[in-house]
Amino acid sequence: MMTMDAAQTICRLAPKPHRFTGIFSKLIAFSIGVCPVGRICAADGISACEIAMRNMSPLERQTARSNSVFGMKLFNAIKTTNTYSNMMRLASSCRQIEGLATNEVFLAQVMFAVNSRNPAPFAPGENISIPSRVKSGKMKPNESATVVRQDVLVEGGRAAWFLEQLLNCELPEVTGESSEDDYNDTVVDIHYCVRESLLPPETPKSVADFTPEQKRLLTIREDSNEVIFWKLSKTEDAAVRRLVAANRNAPLHVLSKLSRDKDPETKQLALENLKVTRSIAK
Repeated sequence: MMTMDAAQTICRLAPKPHRFTGIFSKLIAFSIGVCPVGRICAADGISACEIAMRNMSPLERQTARSNSVFGMKLFNAIKTTNTYSNMMRLASSCRQIEGLATNEVFLAQVMFAVNSRNPAPFAPGENISIPSRVKSGKMKPNESATVVRQDVLVEGGRAAWFLEQLLNCELPEVTGESSEDDYNDTVVDIHYCVRESLLPPETPKSVADFTPEQKRLLTIREDSNEVIFWKLSKTEDAAVRRLVAANRNAPLHVLSKLSRDKDPETKQLALENLKVTRSIAK
C-alpha cells in the first residue's frame, strides 16, 4: 500500500500543468473528448506523430518513418482481414520489423485505432470464442474454439490485440459491449500501459517502489509524469485519489476518470479541478 507521504511527494514534484504537448497526450485528449473544443482534431493527432522525429538523425528518421509506414500497411491489413489465422500471420510479420515495438510514431497511430468501435467481422464459420460476447449472449459457447480475450470483432479490439502481440503484454480488455464511459476508460488505460512499456527498463512497475531520486527524475518528464498520475488515480486508497483529483498538474483524462469516482469527495474535487484546468488550456 502506498503511503500518503509517497503520494504527496509525487504530486508535489509534478511539473507544469498539462497542455496536450505530447503525441500520446493529444491522441488521448481527442479520443475521450476532454480537450477544449476546436483545439484538437483527428488530423492534428496524427500529424503530431511527426514531433517524435525531430530529435533523430536523418538516417534514424528515414528508418523510423520507413518502418512505421510498412508496419501500418500490415496493421491496416490486420484490421480488414476476415480470418484469425491471417491476423496471427500479419502480427508475426510486424514483430520481425526492427524497432517497431518502440517506434512512437507507429504506436501512436495504432493506439489511435483503439478508439474505434466500428465492426471488423470475420468470415462465417470462423472458430473463435470471445468471452465478453459469450457472456452477453451474442456468441454461443464453443469449447473447441480458439479463445481470444480482446473483442477482435471491433476495430478497437483488433488494435488492442495487435498491441498485445507486438509488445508481448496483457492490456485491459476491449469489448464492444461496454458503455461509452467504460470504453473511454479502457482506451486511456491502454494508452498508459503502452506508454509504461516505453519507460526505461530499470523503472519500477509500482509507484510504491520508487526511490526519492527516481520520483524526482520521472516527474520532470511529461510521459513518466502522466503514467505516475494514472497509477495514483487507480489506487484503492481514496485519500490518494483525492490528492490526484485536487492537483492542478493532473492530466485532463485522469481528472475526467476521477470525476466519476465512487468516492464523493474525489468526484467533487476532480469536477472542480476540471473547470479550472480546462480554462487554463484554452
